Amino acid sequence: MKIINTQQINMMRALIAGLFLVQTLGCGQSNTDTAASSCDSIPYATQHVISNDDSEAVIVEKAAKTLPRPNQTAWMRLEWIFFLHYGPNTFNGVEWGSGREEPSDFNPTAFDADQ
Repeated sequence: MKIINTQQINMMRALIAGLFLVQTLGCGQSNTDTAASSCDSIPYATQHVISNDDSEAVIVEKAAKTLPRPNQTAWMRLEWIFFLHYGPNTFNGVEWGSGREEPSDFNPTAFDADQ
């Protein structure tokens, strides 16, 4: 079972905080009106296109103003995500196999996936 742990959550929070910090330094603290106005004109959207002539500050601003799509928001609201792996190691009582397990060990004769 794979559960997102506290360390992973803290890492995601730090990444988001870093993106906002870079965005602030790149656009909000600029002394030139051109850089500030180009950053202010970028709307929040689910998709942004990076052009060849975009500055680093504009790219960071676009990244900071990228919103999740509705299907991503629905997935995030699930809160609990896990992965269940059912295989030969289930029958051998080990987490990691050696690759030399007998195929006959994995023979669930009464397996019912709908139960």
